Amino acid sequence: MTHPSLLVTTSTAVLLVEGNGPRTIHTGCGIYFGLAWDRDFIYILCRNNLGHGKLRRILGYRVTIEILDKSFRQVDSVRCPSIHDPHQAIARDGCIYVANTGKDRIEIYNNNRFSSINWTGEQKDVHHINTIGFDESFFYVLENNKQQRSTVKVFDFNWQPVQDVSVGLGAHNIFRQDQMLYICSSLDRAMIRYDLRSKEITEFSLLGGEWLPRGLAKGNDRFYIGLSAEGTRQERHGRMPGKLIRTNEDFEIIDTVELDGAGQVNEVRLISELDGAHNKVPF
Repeated sequence: MTHPSLLVTTSTAVLLVEGNGPRTIHTGCGIYFGLAWDRDFIYILCRNNLGHGKLRRILGYRVTIEILDKSFRQVDSVRCPSIHDPHQAIARDGCIYVANTGKDRIEIYNNNRFSSINWTGEQKDVHHINTIGFDESFFYVLENNKQQRSTVKVFDFNWQPVQDVSVGLGAHNIFRQDQMLYICSSLDRAMIRYDLRSKEITEFSLLGGEWLPRGLAKGNDRFYIGLSAEGTRQERHGRMPGKLIRTNEDFEIIDTVELDGAGQVNEVRLISELDGAHNKVPF
């Protein structure tokens, strides 16, 4: 992969992936998950788990939004006491929308204040809400549902429900192109294309089904997908191997970047051209 430039978040760092390979641009804030930007800044969600299990409960737990400029210099760090176990984030109209997985809702950060959208009535991780995106008409939220079929929830911009789509298993990421939804069906080890008109599901296996896809970017006629090795949560949040693949629109692999020792790949964003799976704001 020689030409495109991408930002990739992993269990250990934020990586800039270019023609000369991956380079760390931010580390030391725990596990890196959602990454988004607006016209001015980059926003990175970090889960600083100070240990695992009982040790984490003793030592503490902290979620922050790390704010960088477009030259990757630190600008600010925002503590997020209302957010627990976050996953994806997206920037829209001056707000940062966060999949607040541990609270089963969407959190909204705007002008140093937090508010939330909760349609489940839960206050803990029941539906494993891990993805938030939008296009010109709708919000798209993914209820991963853990070991059960995942659900894409479609809302209007007033957060009124429009449609539910049951698709994928242990899924992450949503990208809509015309009447097609694209989803990383992580526990199927595959990509899914869902036709909203015919309701037809097409599944594309990746690398023989040995790697878990998570993190999806879309360029002109290419997809960029993060792949993670399978392991326990503690292993995945350590330094297990990962990969970044580039595919055509039928998910045939064109080339691969090895992310040795990076840990679980959590997010992939394309910065050298407009990322159709992000917020339509050029980097």
